Amino acid sequence: MAALRPCLRCGKLVRGASYCARHVPAKRPSPSSSDRLAPAARKRAKQRAGFRCEDCGQPGTPDNPLEVDAVVPVAEGGDHSDGNVRVRCRRCHRAKTKRDAARRRN
Repeated sequence: MAALRPCLRCGKLVRGASYCARHVPAKRPSPSSSDRLAPAARKRAKQRAGFRCEDCGQPGTPDNPLEVDAVVPVAEGGDHSDGNVRVRCRRCHRAKTKRDAARRRN
């Protein structure tokens, strides 16, 4: 039998939970595997790019690995089609992400 403990928000005694029914936190949707680019598609994109960054031309290294990036972010209506996917090294990917974030703020 679960012990009674106080709700973390209001102190009402509840059995076996951290929150009473009124204060149960909303669940955030977890990223689905369908929202990610398939490993085979990542490999095809890297092969297409010759295992080099499509922005600066550098090959991937352990400290600056290649990453597959959507030109138009999925959150903004982009998809994982071959036309919307680019291979970037981590430095170029971070720079592009910063530019996208600055554009969204303005």
